[in-house]
Amino acid sequence: VVTNPVNTSDSTPTLSWLPVEDAAGYEVYFAAENDVPNPILRESGLSASSVSVSNELTPGIYKFWVRAIAPDGSLTPWSLNSQSTIAILPIGTPVLNDVPDGSDSTPTITWSDVPEAARYEVFISLSATPTVPVVRFNGLTSATFTPATPLAAGDYRVWVRAISANSKVGAWSVPDSFTV
Repeated sequence: VVTNPVNTSDSTPTLSWLPVEDAAGYEVYFAAENDVPNPILRESGLSASSVSVSNELTPGIYKFWVRAIAPDGSLTPWSLNSQSTIAILPIGTPVLNDVPDGSDSTPTITWSDVPEAARYEVFISLSATPTVPVVRFNGLTSATFTPATPLAAGDYRVWVRAISANSKVGAWSVPDSFTV
């Protein structure tokens, strides 16, 4: 019985299954859904009830089957097709909420939560020099940020991106412009 994962943003997932009593080992078959005849991983004689995919996978749908090997070398049937689908999800892109123009030199910046995100990175620049950060911070664990240091009067742009627990970096959001 396949137990993990079902959907993940981990591009090198650990595939796991329930142990079979008295099994001498396991055989694993893992392939892209659109290319099942050509496995990415096919290993036999595994003693543990999990194996990690070592090559980084692109986002997409994958299939995973496992079967037990008895001490006499006979094989059980493969795990069920209904358990085999795994989705490797891209890291989502946050959507910035409008930062209001005004006299607040420490505006609160908010965005939509990304389920795969373990943290976020915020990049604020002057509109005239968009590649030069005025503020850049990547340790945010919630979908909100308020600069600790007041921003000088001027026109700004802000971007945010999500970063997964295994340090996969998503795309930058569409920028939002605001004036202090």
